[in-house]
Amino acid sequence: MNGVAFEPGFSRQLGDLAPYLIVAGGGLAAMLADAFRRGDRSGGLFGLSLVTLLGAAFAYLRPSGSGSDTLLGGMLANDPYTGFFGLLFLGIALLTLVFGAGPFGRAGVRGDFYPVLLFATLGMMVLAAANDFLSLYLGLETMSLATYVLVGGRKGSAHSSEAGFKYLLLGGFASAFLLFGIALTFGFAGSTSLDAVRAALAVPNHEAWLLAAGGGLILIGFGFKIAMVPFHMWTPDVYDGAPSHVTGFMATGIKAAAFAALLRVTLVLLPAFSSFWFPLLAVLAVVTMTLGNLVALAQTNLKRLLAYSSIAHAGYLLLGVLALLVPHTRQGHAAAEAAGGGVLFYLVGYAVMNLAAFGIVSFLGNPAPDRDADADDLRGYAGLARRQPLAAAALAI
Repeated sequence: MNGVAFEPGFSRQLGDLAPYLIVAGGGLAAMLADAFRRGDRSGGLFGLSLVTLLGAAFAYLRPSGSGSDTLLGGMLANDPYTGFFGLLFLGIALLTLVFGAGPFGRAGVRGDFYPVLLFATLGMMVLAAANDFLSLYLGLETMSLATYVLVGGRKGSAHSSEAGFKYLLLGGFASAFLLFGIALTFGFAGSTSLDAVRAALAVPNHEAWLLAAGGGLILIGFGFKIAMVPFHMWTPDVYDGAPSHVTGFMATGIKAAAFAALLRVTLVLLPAFSSFWFPLLAVLAVVTMTLGNLVALAQTNLKRLLAYSSIAHAGYLLLGVLALLVPHTRQGHAAAEAAGGGVLFYLVGYAVMNLAAFGIVSFLGNPAPDRDADADDLRGYAGLARRQPLAAAALAI
């Protein structure tokens, strides 16, 4: 198993590591500030988190100081793909911060919301940059553990606690599948590096079944994170139980981070077994988008409706991932490049639209408190255009 080699040029890599260091430092500072603050005022924590996210975004935009394609001995990739997703995650976290605790937030967030949000964002950034299965797993677990806290962090809400506990249990099972798949992949390649696995695939190996089994288990782990059928059952309950701004963060950031890592892994593992995985995943993608849309039509709770819509979008995105296998089946590499660009464009549009939808739900609270309906019941949104025309127009878009 390859370790991290701190080469002589490591000091030059510090500039490229700045986004990760800024978010990690901001998370630690927010955690300490929350522990020692007096009273319930959290304006300082909001400002600290805001500055942290903006500072990390600025660090991503500066030119690379090392000129290297990888960081930390190959553990993290240092390429435009990483920068794209890093900026996307920081934007998602920024909007979540504004919708949850800023001028548009009515959620009454606790002080621990700020450091946990930053640590979840850090995990997403590491996951998108992972060039090694160890860093991939580290980023995934950092993101997941922080998200468990965000989901179950609504004080005094049994519904939120139940959602967090359910997400924790099922997420643990998914992580176990992923870790076992990584172990089998290591048994095949003798390394956890994606580059080493790619090199091992170029040499005939009678133990290729290890990689086939490991790849299948890894896909199961990612299937849970992206809410792909049949690993989607947790989604409506968790989305419904979590605070609306956290649900928006999960529906966009968590899904985008999982797809960012899945794209990297797909380009390494699946081409060798495209004749088997391509039709299977194509069927699952079609079932995912169909089931998500059909079940969404029967929902009377807006957050559960959006949850099933999120499942359907996972199917659409999965088709884009599958298109990356086209060069290994029928056509040329131009199709794969178009598919990759399409997935990235789709993720940006999906993130903006879903964050806006959940932000409006969080802002409205119970849109019709005079009606005998739950806060997220669709009946409460009847006549919203008369009471809140701007919010209704934004939600419709």
